[in-house]
Amino acid sequence: MNFAAPNVSSLNINAPTLTVKLTSGTYARHLPLMMVWGAGVGENPTADFANASAPTDLFYLAEGLNPICTMRSGWNKDDIWVGFKAGNPSCAHGHMDVGTFMFEYGGARFGVDLGSDGYGKIAELKIGSMFKMDADAIRWNNLMRYNNFSHSTLTVDGQFQNLEKKSEFVEKSSNEERMYAVADMTPTYEGQLASVKRAVGLVDRKYIVVEDLIQARNGFNASIVWN
Repeated sequence: MNFAAPNVSSLNINAPTLTVKLTSGTYARHLPLMMVWGAGVGENPTADFANASAPTDLFYLAEGLNPICTMRSGWNKDDIWVGFKAGNPSCAHGHMDVGTFMFEYGGARFGVDLGSDGYGKIAELKIGSMFKMDADAIRWNNLMRYNNFSHSTLTVDGQFQNLEKKSEFVEKSSNEERMYAVADMTPTYEGQLASVKRAVGLVDRKYIVVEDLIQARNGFNASIVWN
């Protein structure tokens, strides 16, 4: 594995300016990378990127504004990798993708997310602001890649996911023979379903399982599409 550090000199930015850019404003989110890249540069580097060891952890779960979980069978390119997220669509640059999962095996991706699009291209269409996040915003109503119709999650009766609520992981296991995470997505579908949980797991490091536990509201039928 080659983790060669970027050539900072090619950025044509002097050191004081670079320091300011990395410690303030939107660039500050890149500051932790300095602990990685910085270890492999200079006169006396403390890390050897050319002979870096592969990671060993197979399970990762982060609980923040947009909780995510990843599981893998190993760190080779042909191994299984699965990612799964909870969260809230209203986060910065968010999508209505609560419950979305993606997975890869043998170097091929079998769960595909359309991803983002250039905001500049959308601005050229002059259909409205991409940065409005209310229910009537073009982000959700005019651009399918941002709403739940285009993600590997649930759509109930043709409705959007709830913009105001956040879904969390409520159960997890890092056991390498039975890794999984369970997201309680009931807040995301408030008013549409009585209860909904999604469990995503990697079993025996050989195959993945996706299971939805859904309860309709009393007296109501629900048409549910799993994209």
